Parts: sequence; structure tokens; C-alpha cells
Amino acid sequence: MRVPVPLLLAALLLASCSSGDSEDLFGGPAPGAGAGGEGGSEPGGSGGSEVGGEGGEGGSDPGGSGGGDPAGAGGSELAGAGGSDPAGAGGSDPAGAGGSDPAGAGGDAGQAGTSAGPVCGNGVREPGEECDDGDSDDGDGCTSGCKVVCPKQQGVVLNPANGHCYWRIKKGLGLGGGWLEQANKCVQAGGYLASLRSAEENEFVRKLHTDREVWIGATDGKGAQEPGVGKYGWISKEPFDYAAWAPGEPNAFAFGCPPVLATCYEHCAVQRTDGLWNDQNCNDGQDAICEWTPPGGG
Repeated sequence: MRVPVPLLLAALLLASCSSGDSEDLFGGPAPGAGAGGEGGSEPGGSGGSEVGGEGGEGGSDPGGSGGGDPAGAGGSELAGAGGSDPAGAGGSDPAGAGGSDPAGAGGDAGQAGTSAGPVCGNGVREPGEECDDGDSDDGDGCTSGCKVVCPKQQGVVLNPANGHCYWRIKKGLGLGGGWLEQANKCVQAGGYLASLRSAEENEFVRKLHTDREVWIGATDGKGAQEPGVGKYGWISKEPFDYAAWAPGEPNAFAFGCPPVLATCYEHCAVQRTDGLWNDQNCNDGQDAICEWTPPGGG
């Protein structure tokens, strides 16, 4: 039977409008509604520059699985599983499981990250802990709760910045109070002449003796009658990587000392009331600052 031309055109037009491809009358894919091909600029389908679809194979699809899709699974995908995906599982993904992912489980640089606080008992002093010796012995100066228990000395104070304890000892009456004598008193009390390793520690100790200068644990190790300035170091054997010498110090100044007509020199350090250091005759009588480091301290 011959079908009239007008009816044939109407049928073809109806079939085109109801097809699953949802193409518009201009021959391209319907924007925002199609399933997507391999290319094009379809913003709602699976291909092209698709924003919210499932993704095709190519194009710059930011919501699909291909192309430069930042939310899909491939290409330079930013949130999917492949490409240079920083949140997915592959590529250079820094939060996923693969690639050069520094927080995930895969790739060469992948390693598990944590935002947890300090772990008391792991043997590492972390921010928020006064000490951490890795054991549960509460009688060694560092408790199982990572708190410092300072020696029972008069006037002892805790420096929370490094977890160390400090106290001042008097020189006593008479001719006593030399550097070596005071150093031995610190040792007898379980500590050592203070080693001031930073500006913060230097200032903390300064506040313990605002009335007079005190011995600290620095010496060049020379004998009283040896001239010249030697190499200074701490009696605690810690690195001598900080100093607060006053201008022109140390100078190993020469002065008279027994026996008559003998000459002696300055080879031991004091901290002045302004916090700066000076070298003095090691036999001079001075108060001193002792320091104690708990197990697991800073």
C-alpha cells in the first residue's frame, strides 16, 4: 500500500522525538539529558565535557569517567580513581591508594597519615607531653601519664618547654663556691650544672637569679694558670650549639692568684643577671644553677 508522503514524514518525526538517543532537531546530543558518546561537549551526558553523567572515554568530561574528568575515574581525574586523581586510587593521587599518594596505601610515596594527638608510652616526647620514657614506672621521674616529677630540691622548678627541672644552690659562707665545687653539688643532687642550649632556656634560667650572677655548666677546660681562651663546652657533654656571651667575652682575663706573683686566667662561665655570659676565675665563689633531665625528657 502506498503511504501518503505527509503521513510518512509525520511518522519519521515522531520516531525521532521519542528515540532513546534524545538528539535534538539539529543532529547533536541533547544537552544535559543524554547518555553521552565519546566526544562532544555534552554537559549532562557521559562524554565530552560532561558535568554530572557517568562519563565517556574522551573529551574533557569533568563529571564522567574519561578525559580531564575531575570527578570520574580516568584521565586527569581529580576525585575519581585514576589519572592524576588526588583523592582517588591511582595516578598521583595524594589522598587515595595509588600513584604518588602521600596519605594513601599505595604508590611509592603512599603512607598512612594520622591526625591523632600525642601517644603517651611510645618513648617519644611529643607536643603536649612533659616526658615519655616508654615505660609505666612512676618512680623514675617520668610517670606513666608522661608527667615529670622533679627532684625534691628546695626551689626546684619545671621548664615545660623542655621538660627539665632547675634549682639554685648557694655558694655558702667562706671561700667556697668555686665552679668545680658547685658542679659536684649538682651531681650529688642528681643533676648537673645547667647547660643553656637555646635562647628560651637561657631566659628561663635568668629569671631564677635576678639578684646576682651564677655559675652555669660551660668551661674551656683549661687550668687556672693557662693563658688564652680555649674551646668551650658543657659539663653535661651536650653539643655547645648556643651561646650568649657579652660583648668581648670570653677573654680569659689575667689576674693575680696564689702563690705570690703568679698569674691566673678566667676559664669558667657565669650567667649575669641580664642573661648574658661572662668568663670568670673558676675558683671564685658563686651561686649556681643545677639542671636535671628526666628519662624521656626533651
